[in-house]
Amino acid sequence: YPNPKKLPVGYVINKSSISATNNVLVISIDYGNGSQIIITEQPLPSANALQTFYAQRIPLRNNFSTTVGQAAISALNGETFVSLPANKTWIIITAPANINQTELKQVLSAIKKA
Repeated sequence: YPNPKKLPVGYVINKSSISATNNVLVISIDYGNGSQIIITEQPLPSANALQTFYAQRIPLRNNFSTTVGQAAISALNGETFVSLPANKTWIIITAPANINQTELKQVLSAIKKA
């Protein structure tokens, strides 16, 4: 869950967007003029399934260390895509392609263990 106090200025958790169904938690963060970051949390797939996903879907990626795990930042389907395996949870983040990368990393750094 992102710590609201550690988000970049102007980034706000949309509390009405929080939903949980079928072991998937969805949270959106609003910023700018109607832009959104979507965070989903779901059960972590096997290590083999995760490596296959990386190889097939996001072969070009930058790694970024967070307090909950190693994030892989890439592009997927015209958006910024982040995969963050954290303990037994797979955090997937999608954001607009033009998101400020420094601010995205600040959002990643704001994610804490529940």
